[in-house]
Amino acid sequence: MSPSIEINKINFEELQLIYDKIPGVPCISGCMGCCVSPNITLIEFIFLMRFLYAQCSKEEVLNFLTKRTLPNTQFEGNLHCRFQGDNGFCTIHLGRGMACRLHGLPVIEELGVTNMENCTIMEQGLLPKVHVERVNGWLNKLLKLNQEIIPEYSEDFFHIVGLNIECWLDILFIDDITQDTLSQYQQVLRGSIPYKSYDFLYSPHSEIKEKIDTITLLKLCIDLGDKTGVEASLKKLKTGYPTTGSYFNEQCDWIEKKISDTN
Repeated sequence: MSPSIEINKINFEELQLIYDKIPGVPCISGCMGCCVSPNITLIEFIFLMRFLYAQCSKEEVLNFLTKRTLPNTQFEGNLHCRFQGDNGFCTIHLGRGMACRLHGLPVIEELGVTNMENCTIMEQGLLPKVHVERVNGWLNKLLKLNQEIIPEYSEDFFHIVGLNIECWLDILFIDDITQDTLSQYQQVLRGSIPYKSYDFLYSPHSEIKEKIDTITLLKLCIDLGDKTGVEASLKKLKTGYPTTGSYFNEQCDWIEKKISDTN
């Protein structure tokens, strides 16, 4: 499908079926310890934003979009979630993405995702048991749903280590998006989510544009065999853009390992 996809062609029903299969966990009321700005895929972000618009007043939506988010000291490199209410509860709970829904399940430890933490507060004996094959099945279905929107949807933007909400909001609202990849996603978002009422009040939350530029530079340095450039780019990617969360961190770890293995 092209970026001019019609909203009725996005398969929200299948996404909801996936969500309905994920068992809930007995979170401690108002704990809010795990509430970072979650990583979320394209279709999930559209689903979440449409849920937000349907459930909240225009004033409430504006407050959420312009709210300043602070670092979450319990999870290094992450921000607090902007949709967390003052009482500690999630204000878009029924619209939340898969990363939030999977958090707390013991199976998270079996996914093999680097730098991913799980809840250590809930009593393990009370947590639902889910096989890793089942979770991978959900993730693969989620990938296919995203590829129905943009066939080129890749691993870089997939799984629970992709773009966080702050990045997606910037892609939706910032007008001077120039990178080809981001502009393609912006066209889809703007065709699916009303944004004109808020874009003039919105200011960037993340450094996603700058991070994409550094990823492009990294790939160029790899192609040119520029070892110094590769090392500098990797360091900047892993430490220089805290508001982008864990996006591309796993790929950086893989590249570093590959370099180490060849030395």
